[in-house]
Amino acid sequence: MDNSIDELTNLGYSSSAKRVRLNIKELRTVESESRLKWWTRKRRRIALGILGSSVCGILIAVAIVIPISMNQKSTQTTSATSTTTSVALPAQCSSYTMITDATRLATGGAPTIICDNILFTATPVWIRFSGSAGTMLVNYAPTTYRCNTHAPGWYTGSLPAVGSTVSGTVCYNWSGNTCNWSNSISVTNCNGFYLYRLIAPPVCSLRYCTM
Repeated sequence: MDNSIDELTNLGYSSSAKRVRLNIKELRTVESESRLKWWTRKRRRIALGILGSSVCGILIAVAIVIPISMNQKSTQTTSATSTTTSVALPAQCSSYTMITDATRLATGGAPTIICDNILFTATPVWIRFSGSAGTMLVNYAPTTYRCNTHAPGWYTGSLPAVGSTVSGTVCYNWSGNTCNWSNSISVTNCNGFYLYRLIAPPVCSLRYCTM
């Protein structure tokens, strides 16, 4: 292209050659500007694509983190609720009389005869059996002449839930009748041990037997 322009100049067409050079220069300028605009648009599209990907990534991360955080909060609340739940125990659970006499066990015989009319009266008292005496009134009818008495006493009722008190009956086995005599008592569950509200048996010789 440049050689052809030089030939025009040599032939005396200098003004024409000058216009041709100007046109070529303008064309090259336009071509450079077009390429620059094309690269600018392409870089802008790439930047927008990267920005869009980043925003999508952030939204996905937020969508995952929020449910996890809510679930953790719910778990913590449930845990706190379960650990603060407790049952209030009645006053007798901290004020009672302890009996640890091994002769009350229903598995023992009757080398001596003892009557609970000596120990108890018509006024009820809260009793806890512990140690060698066992921990509860026996819940079946022992044979006669057990736990060092003529007619052994046994509890026929149900046991309460923690912190609760129920009423029940103690029967005394004698003369072929497992409930020849009886009297009412109360039982409290003190969350680890039972208390019995006992009175004197109806006659002698009767005794509360344990296990």
